[in-house]
Amino acid sequence: MSKYGIGQPVLRFEDARLLRGQGRFINDVNMHGQVHAVFVRSPHAHAKIKSINVEAAKAAAGVVAVYTGHDVKADGLGMPKANMPRKRPDGSPMYAPQRPPLITDRVRYVGDPVVMVIAESLAEAKDAAELVEIDYEALRSVTLTEDTVKPGAPAVWDDCPDNISNNVERGKKLETDEAIKGAAKVIKRRYVITRVHAQYMEPRGTLGVYDPGEDRMTLYADVQYPHRVRNMLAQNVFKVPESKMRVISGDVGGVIGNLDKAFLNGVTLTSPSPINSTIPEIVFFAYQMMFAIITPALITGAFANRITFKAYMAFLTGWLLFVYFPFVHMVWGGGLLAKWGVLDFAGGIVVHNIAGLAALASVLYVGRRHTEDR
Repeated sequence: MSKYGIGQPVLRFEDARLLRGQGRFINDVNMHGQVHAVFVRSPHAHAKIKSINVEAAKAAAGVVAVYTGHDVKADGLGMPKANMPRKRPDGSPMYAPQRPPLITDRVRYVGDPVVMVIAESLAEAKDAAELVEIDYEALRSVTLTEDTVKPGAPAVWDDCPDNISNNVERGKKLETDEAIKGAAKVIKRRYVITRVHAQYMEPRGTLGVYDPGEDRMTLYADVQYPHRVRNMLAQNVFKVPESKMRVISGDVGGVIGNLDKAFLNGVTLTSPSPINSTIPEIVFFAYQMMFAIITPALITGAFANRITFKAYMAFLTGWLLFVYFPFVHMVWGGGLLAKWGVLDFAGGIVVHNIAGLAALASVLYVGRRHTEDR
């Protein structure tokens, strides 16, 4: 087997550092003058919030600020939204309500965040959180999943009375039903799928830093996909260009798919003045596009013997101006594809696959025509 043969085991390079205790997890990241946040969460599975009193918490020692959902609304912060192209049983779009980081009217599960207390130390934040007074009116709730769709079950969301977000089917139902009818023996079983929740060795945590000099926010978070988190925060929550938001992910204590996003109640950044611009995004993806075009050009020998450098640069300029830039705007700049939900990772796949194939075909075509003209 050669040195880089397929199937050859790859040695892990991070083990020595981690075994020596030199890992850098979220709790190892600390900033000068940092403060700590503690959330007051709902003890009820379903309840109406009648009142919230935070005056005693604000007056507690070491407290910097106490926030409720009303403060979030007043600051104009947005919320993430689901873009999955799924349907409800009646064919309407899936029901995916936006989830505010702090609840103001009705809690819908045990642990729903209601108040955020910020203090100079973690102990002071915990003590102040104990002083928050919330008056709840308990409502009917459902524990078994199968009971949520029964007639008369309490609706989690008023505008979705049947509690069905979406319905997904896979396979060929009609053909399957026919095959079962003709089977020599049919076994019927009822399967109950247990609730699945990924757990990890390292508790969730984030550290947000705002630099007023650069007008830039940095989030240290234990996430798998920092670019997705950056896109979500910049586009949906803070509504700023992605160049104003940076997400850094260091060592993560356990990754099982559930760390793909940072929960909003862990993000404690100060929102700057809203800015709306797609120029940084276009420049960044144009840089990536250069590689998507130059690579197939090199493969086909465009620079070597098929077309002149001048002809290739003319083609490249036209491609970027009249094809790539408009398409990038459609996907990331709020255009048509963005409204269809083709964003982030899916948008990247669309852009770069189309760009790469189109560039390869164009270079081959231009090269062949140039050879024929010669």
